[in-house]
Amino acid sequence: MIYITAIQMSGGNQHTHIANVMWLDGANGKADISSTEQMIEFIDKPNTVQIGGRQGPVIVAVIRTPGQKPFLRTHADKQWSDNLLALPRF
Repeated sequence: MIYITAIQMSGGNQHTHIANVMWLDGANGKADISSTEQMIEFIDKPNTVQIGGRQGPVIVAVIRTPGQKPFLRTHADKQWSDNLLALPRF
């Protein structure tokens, strides 16, 4: 399982401004950094990506809105949430 552990912002402080993500592979301990575009491609393959939440893992999803670049956002308790924005910055 891949877990996003930190984010890097560019040009603002909303989900659409997440430029890169730091991640950890829970299976083998490998850690790396990927651009948002690379992570979207990975999720689209399909693969599951999560972050650790207070109540347990939270799924990271790709949001596609007409006229905007796709971006990442978490979905917890049947609602879109800001858990990604609460992660540490690097």
